[in-house]
Amino acid sequence: MHDMNRGCKASGVNRIRIHDLRHSYVSLLINMGFSALDIAELDEGLQKQLTLVM
Repeated sequence: MHDMNRGCKASGVNRIRIHDLRHSYVSLLINMGFSALDIAELDEGLQKQLTLVM
């Protein structure tokens, strides 16, 4: 069993995808006042052009 599944089952938390966690992480950074460029640098997988719309 995958660690995420095991942890969710043990804690009673609904399972979410890792990709969903990434979106939550980015949303949290935005709410904390990080700029789009800061977020792109923090998360190597983000494309700077994708977040510049803000």
